[in-house]
Formats: sequence, structure tokens, C-alpha cells
Amino acid sequence: MHAPGIDRVGALRLTPDARIAAALLDGRLVIWDFPDGQWYQLSTARQKGALTDLEVSADGRRALMMSHETAQVADGRRTRKVSRNTVQVWDLTTARCLWELPERRQVNAMALTADGRRAVLAMIGGPRRHEIQVWDIDHGRMTRSMTGPGWIVSTLALSPDGRYALAATDDDSRVRLWDLDQGRCLRTFPGHIGGGRDLLLHLGSHSAVSVDEDNARLMTWDSPGTFTAAPALGRPRRQADLDRHGRWSASLLAAAGRAIAAGRTPVALDLVKRARAVPGHERDARAMELWRVLGTTTVRTGLRSVRAVRTLGGLTTVFSVAIAADGRIACGAGSEAVHVWDTASGARLAEWKYDGAGGLGMGAEGGWVVASGSGVIVMRSVAEGSWPRLVDTDRRESRWGDRRGIGVTGVCSSASVSAAGHVLAACRDSELRMWDMTTGECVRTLPGEGVRTGAVWLSPDARQAVSAGDNGNLRVWDTGAGTCVVIQQPGAYVSSVCLSADGRFVLSAGRHDGWTLWLTDAVTGAFVRGFSEARDKEAEGADDDDSDVMCAARLSSDGRFAFSGDGAGGVHVWETATGRRIRTLEGHSEDTFGLALTPDDRFLLSGSSDGTVRLWELDWELATEDAEA
Repeated sequence: MHAPGIDRVGALRLTPDARIAAALLDGRLVIWDFPDGQWYQLSTARQKGALTDLEVSADGRRALMMSHETAQVADGRRTRKVSRNTVQVWDLTTARCLWELPERRQVNAMALTADGRRAVLAMIGGPRRHEIQVWDIDHGRMTRSMTGPGWIVSTLALSPDGRYALAATDDDSRVRLWDLDQGRCLRTFPGHIGGGRDLLLHLGSHSAVSVDEDNARLMTWDSPGTFTAAPALGRPRRQADLDRHGRWSASLLAAAGRAIAAGRTPVALDLVKRARAVPGHERDARAMELWRVLGTTTVRTGLRSVRAVRTLGGLTTVFSVAIAADGRIACGAGSEAVHVWDTASGARLAEWKYDGAGGLGMGAEGGWVVASGSGVIVMRSVAEGSWPRLVDTDRRESRWGDRRGIGVTGVCSSASVSAAGHVLAACRDSELRMWDMTTGECVRTLPGEGVRTGAVWLSPDARQAVSAGDNGNLRVWDTGAGTCVVIQQPGAYVSSVCLSADGRFVLSAGRHDGWTLWLTDAVTGAFVRGFSEARDKEAEGADDDDSDVMCAARLSSDGRFAFSGDGAGGVHVWETATGRRIRTLEGHSEDTFGLALTPDDRFLLSGSSDGTVRLWELDWELATEDAEA
């Protein structure tokens, strides 16, 4: 049997009963039904990019397919190629796509269980995180994630019952046996050179077979059979102990509440610290409530912990993010759409098609969203979904919109939105213009210096602003008076800027004199401090890469801590007084272009070109001013 007109044969799969075969031929999926002697080609119009890999379930009813595409990602200053994979499961009998992987990270290897109900994927999440994911296809959710110490899986094989997986890794030349239900590594088999290229797991005879990458070795091992990894033992506490701990924590918190009411902050802080130290009560609801109250009258000295609350997806790439003051509603903007989510449930509240969103802002209560890009600024109601205000940045005029969207007429290189509904936009004539979105009026025009403005920042009260030009210079503006302080930075590249709440310091991300994140005095223009390690790497002659470039920068409300997003997906937390990095948050796999903080610094929102938006809850270490002194 053959398919005519074929020049190249890609992946080829045969069902165990030898009834169905599937192959990628010239990037197309072709199915053979041997008993009927027929072959047909499956239409895969929904696939993005060229088909590169294929797996078929044992009954021949479902196929797991992967395609590869290369996209151009731009942040307004530079354009780079980003490789992405699309993984889908198709019903071969109906030619219908049943499921699509919501993530766009690189997939190195994949496998499909015999019944076609679970997919196992080996993901690469940037230089710091690699994992094996198990997905329930029928319900569209990830049921298990397994990570290792930096290993990259190159090949996967599943047992006939779908309970176990063999994974070969290139970096340490080992093959590991995983229990997919428990998420545990049962055994590690060493001995390969350069990783395993082909794997076979047959638990009926309790054996595993692998072939070296260079086909030089065929190796077999005895699998553990019914052996399971040693259980993680825990010591259950007696009910009497649990009750005693609960009473002790409640009494401490009650005393702390009385101390807060009496204005005895140091006493209250000590009591809540002791309550949170009680086993099992670190994040007690009442303790966290009092801790946040104390955060308004004390100083932050560090991070106790950071909790990854939720990952929000649906966008191809994310350039800007914004979050409501209470953290309950978040939004993200990419090159094609703006999405709004309920952060508690992860549900998408709204989705609007919009071309080239570069700046994004949200009302304090999350009732409206402002997006800017490609010369037009729009304000939209989250509840009603209407466009109440459209602003043409070139014509300097506004008009009422409708649900059908808008036409793009100008160029807006960067924009920043204040909590009060003011928008500061950098226009193509190098001027900065500020609009009051409630009236649609251009309330201020700030003169340019003849070069393109790549980054802008507007304070929450819209009284101060910072702009960064392509020549590397910073301008700190008093928007009311229309005056500015010019900070000379010859040869600098600035991708993001922000101003401290007191207006004293400017935080810049990009590259300047070997630094990728640096603090500048907004009054004198003096360089205050650099945060990144690029200077050390440069001195050592290390290669320059995207992980050195900082794409986003934000300051905490008290100015004591800085946040930055790098070119490899990391989000870093820094002490501004010392320049010390105190935490790195991992999860994104590509450039982190967007960062947003709630006014109380409780929630941090990050957006990446990998298409994901992540919500983090920050638990701060607190101290009284006397104790800090």
C-alpha cells in the first residue's frame, strides 16, 4: 500500500493489532486501514505550523500530534524569533480535534496512553525548569507534574496500561521509570551515552529496553514490577495536640486584635508572629488578615514566602498586564486581543479583539480597562463590553465607540495608564500626550526631543511621569507644570521604566554600562545602584544571552523592593537598599514583558511572551520602625 506523490516520510506509527497505521507524509497526516485496504488524508487545518511528531492510541481511534511554528515577538524596541509548539489530540474516526494543549512551551517528547484518554508530555520551561506533565484529555486538565534537577527528557515510552512511563534524559544519560499516578520516580537506569533515542516498556514481562542515540547499545533491564517507591512518612498529630494548638493560636490572635485596637503595634506584631509560628497555623485566615492590617503601619524587611496563586492563559503572547486594586480582576494584552479574568476562579470574564496593545490599565475596582497601541487608545467597560471612549493619538481627538471595534490610524509606541483613568502615550512625532479617558480630552502635551520614546510611566495620581528615549536618556516630568529633568544615559537601551511613589528614584530595565536593572536619582540624575549580574558576566567574558536582558521593571509602594522580568521567563525580587536579589519566581518560559502590583503589594501579576499570565501572592516580613533602626 502507498500514498502517491509523497517525497518525505516523517513519523510512522502502527497499532498493536497491525490494523491501523498513521504517518506524517510531507507534513500531512495519512491513515491506512489495512483490513479495508484504504488510505485517507486527515484535514488538519487547525494545526499551527508544520506537523513534526505523531502518536496513535492502541485502538487507532485517537492521534496525538505536534506542530512547530516560529513567531516574531516584538516589545517595541527589538524583534526576535520565538519557537512554539502546538499539541493536539484528534479523533481519527470523526476528524475532529478533541483537545489542545493550552501552553506554548517547547515539547521535547510526547506519548499517548492505549485508550487515548491521557497524554504525557516532556516540557522545556526555560533554563530553570523542565517537567513531565500528565493531561486528562476528556476533561482538559493537567493531573500530574513531575520535575527533576535540571534534566531534559528526550524520549518517552508508556506501559500498556498507561500507569508507568520510561523517560530518557540527554544531559545525564539516564533512563528513569515513573509512576504516573503517584508522580514518583521508581528507578533510575544509568549507562547510556548521549541519552536514549528509542524506548520500549513492557511490564508484562517486567522488562524495559532502550537504544542509544548513536544506535551503539541495546540495553535491557528488569523493571520493579509491583515495587513502589518508599512512601513519604509523616507523623500524625494527636487530636488533643491539634486542639491545643488551635486554642493557643486563637488566644494569641485575639490578644493581637486588642493590641491593634489600642495602637500597640509592636505588641500586636509580636503576637501575630507567635501565632503564625504555631504548627499548622502559618497561613491561618485570621492571622493573615491581621498581618495585612499590620502591614499598613509597619515596614517591610523581606519576603517570608511567595505563593503561586493561579496561571491564566488563552493569549498567544502577552506584552502588558494590569490588576485591580483588590487583586480580584486581572487583564492581559497581546498583539491580537485583550483578556480579562476573575483571579479567584480563573474564569475569563471578557475577551476583546484589539490590534497591537502596548499599554494597559484597569480601574481600581476592575470596572473598566484602558488599552493602547497602533495609534488608538480605547476604554472599555468590563461588565457591558462596550467601547465608551476611543482616542486617536495622531488627530488628538476622541469619539464614542461601539461593539464592532475601531480602525487603526496612527502609531503609538508606548503608553502608561494611571489608576485615575489618565493615559500618557508616546506618539510618533516624539511628543507625549496625556488624556483624561473619562472625558476623552487631551489635557497635556509634553514636548519631545526628536527621538522615538520607547518606554513611559505615569504615576497613579497622574502628577508625575517618566519617559525613555531611543537615545537612552530619561526624562522625569511634572505633568502639571509641563517641566522635566533630563537624565543623560548615552548608549543605554531602556525597555521599561517606573518611578518610586515619593518621586525620588527611577528604576530602569534594559542595558546600561553593563547593568540590566539600575536605580537613578530622579532629582540629580546620579546613578544610585545596579542590581543585575551582567557586569560580572561581562568581565568574565561570558556570552551575552537573552536571560541577561531585563524586559520589565516595577517598584513596591514603599520603594524598598524592586521587581524585574528577564528574557528567559524569570521574575526577580531585589532589595533597593543593597541591590541584593532575595527571590526568583519561576514559571514563565519566555520573555516576561509585563509586571503589575496591587497598591498594597499583596499581589504581583506577570505576563510573558509564552502566552501565560501568572498571579503571585506576596507574604512580607514585617518589623516596626524602631526595631529596624
